[in-house]
Amino acid sequence: MRPSARIPGVLAGLALALGGVALAAPAAHADLRACENHVQD
Repeated sequence: MRPSARIPGVLAGLALALGGVALAAPAAHADLRACENHVQD
């Protein structure tokens, strides 16, 4: 595989990884808040 053909694949992988983190972070933050509230009650 030529390096020039690999670059778009690497960029696509990074974009997918960042997108997954961006989608997962708010959900994890909400779970953290719910957990804190549950512990305080």
